[in-house]
Amino acid sequence: MAQQASSSHSTSSSSWCSYDVFLSFRGEDTRKTFTDHLYTAFVNANFRTFRDNDELERGEDIKPGFKRAIQQSRSSVVVFSKDYASSKWCLNELVMILKLKKTSDHVVLPVFYDVDPSHLRKQTGSLAKAFSKHQKVQSFDTVKEWREALAEAADLAGMVLQNEEDGYGTKKIEGLILNMQMHPAYARLRNSNDQIVLETNGFARMHKLKLLQLSYVQLNGCYKEFSTGLRWLCWFKFPLDSLPSNFPLESLVALEMCCSSLRQVWKGTELLPSLKILNLSHSLYLTKTPDFSLVPKLERLILKSCESLIHVDESPT
Repeated sequence: MAQQASSSHSTSSSSWCSYDVFLSFRGEDTRKTFTDHLYTAFVNANFRTFRDNDELERGEDIKPGFKRAIQQSRSSVVVFSKDYASSKWCLNELVMILKLKKTSDHVVLPVFYDVDPSHLRKQTGSLAKAFSKHQKVQSFDTVKEWREALAEAADLAGMVLQNEEDGYGTKKIEGLILNMQMHPAYARLRNSNDQIVLETNGFARMHKLKLLQLSYVQLNGCYKEFSTGLRWLCWFKFPLDSLPSNFPLESLVALEMCCSSLRQVWKGTELLPSLKILNLSHSLYLTKTPDFSLVPKLERLILKSCESLIHVDESPT
């Protein structure tokens, strides 16, 4: 049984976890395509990652080595593909992962690869066919446990990807990695003052992006790459002294910039017609608030611990 794991010399020795990520997937569906790209991306992002590298049929029972790998992982990324439910191994693995989630702080991130989460929840389509076969050879309790596990996983916050012709969904892998890096469970991947540096063009194809949460992130490039439909932006430790003039803000409803380096929120006279919440708390360098006449729908303003604040605009809103 061949297994593959990445490691990093920068890993904290105090961590009890052997791995940051346990990668769960059905090999026949995605091993040489999406999952291979995903594994490489995790390694490049300094995640200690475990995956099964054996292309042979794995049978039904989970081997002790895999059980230990799951138990000693900080998180599991489960790639649900079209024929995922046909594998007894995958279903048993999923049950174990979700049990661990309930009894510990184990993080589970589902990736629905060319699969509709509602099909997992209702077990329709190819899943109905798979379970029709399972019911003939498995006990009622086993099948029930598998069904419940799939339904539970379908309700978890995750990522839905299409099997795109331009590279097996890899255009969105960077966003998935970013999502993992932002999770508190991965604080060990950086020192408290370290920043993650990303290129803005990584967001260029995310046309439907509505919510974005960043922490300790510096972006290089043109900010107009962001979706004009962005409605909620939470950016902890924003590194610039003002928002770039080409940042699309017109659809924002909530702007949260806690502990930022802002001296002024934005320059010029840009109208933010939809903004209702502006949180600038603990922005120690902030010297002035924006012109509130430019944010006519503002309902909540938070300026806690803005110690350098000199001027607060008195325009009616």
